[in-house]
Amino acid sequence: MNKKLVFIVNNSAFFASHRLALGVAAKKRGYDVFILAPNSSDIHTIASLGLHLRNFYLKRKSINPIHELISVISILKVLREIRPDIIHGVSIKACIYSSLAGRILGVEKIIQSITGLGYVFTDDGRVAKFIRVLVGFLFRIVFRGRIKVIFQNSDDQELFIDRGWIRRDQVVLIHGAGVDLQKFSASEEKPGPVKILFPARMLKDKGLTEFIEACKVLRARNIEFEALLAGAEDLDNPNGIKRETILQWQDEKIATWLGHVSDMATLLKNIHIVCLPSYREGLSLALAEAAASGRPIVTTNVPGCRDVVKDEINGFLVPPKDIKILVDRLEKLILSSELRRAMGKNGREFASKNLSLDSVVSQTLLTYD
Repeated sequence: MNKKLVFIVNNSAFFASHRLALGVAAKKRGYDVFILAPNSSDIHTIASLGLHLRNFYLKRKSINPIHELISVISILKVLREIRPDIIHGVSIKACIYSSLAGRILGVEKIIQSITGLGYVFTDDGRVAKFIRVLVGFLFRIVFRGRIKVIFQNSDDQELFIDRGWIRRDQVVLIHGAGVDLQKFSASEEKPGPVKILFPARMLKDKGLTEFIEACKVLRARNIEFEALLAGAEDLDNPNGIKRETILQWQDEKIATWLGHVSDMATLLKNIHIVCLPSYREGLSLALAEAAASGRPIVTTNVPGCRDVVKDEINGFLVPPKDIKILVDRLEKLILSSELRRAMGKNGREFASKNLSLDSVVSQTLLTYD
């Protein structure tokens, strides 16, 4: 009988974009693969590959104890039906609740992936600080024992160890979700105005407001370029930016909003620069895809971004929230096609050596053995 592997995520679209290749590879290895996600979409894509999709209850932005208890009970109910041999949780809530459920059910192996720390660790408001303390307390409890925890960057790994949330012998470091190097291939720039791409959900902590302010300054200097926003709105996130604001930027001709883009590989072939002034990442798949596509990058010197970009090699690293330096680095790239080509070439080489999908999938499958 095949072993049963269950992925628990907070969004099936995230699984489809970041973990689908891993699920398919696990199935080829002989696992029966299940994906648990709330309000599941992408059901046809996932089901067509022979993977099983199940729903569970989760409110992403809730901190109501009743809702959170219902989430744990919901996961327990589905896991009792499946009787998994391995659980692999992805995202903070999924990791905590699936660890708790797995321990209650005596699941043989529990793997958790910390793919980024998000709003809870980048926001200094009272609510975020309270949640940060609570989450740390829960990590310390549910990550005891033989649970393995996969990190995408060493900064997050050391943070968890230093705070006593996990032991060093529990840690596995795997850089990101991996990039399909054939799909995301380097190409020559297209002629025409320089296009700068912001590739992320419409969130404040992705650095979107800083990007927009930088675009305003560049336009005031009469520098010719186009700015594109490729990402869905996410109002379930406390840092979500409202549609009205995004459409206003578009009406003011600051940037064009493309919404969610399913074919990022084609889009990257049609732009010149990628900019993501994020406050913190796990390891940004968008930046990894940009590097693999041979595009120069301007991003922030923070965990999960500096793991992809080496300053002045395949892009520029800027301090978070520093619009002045962000503008300066963008201007340099806009005005120099030679610099863009050189940095793009370096980015492709870096991605090929360090960020390949095959390598990430192989490393992750080893944690299931």
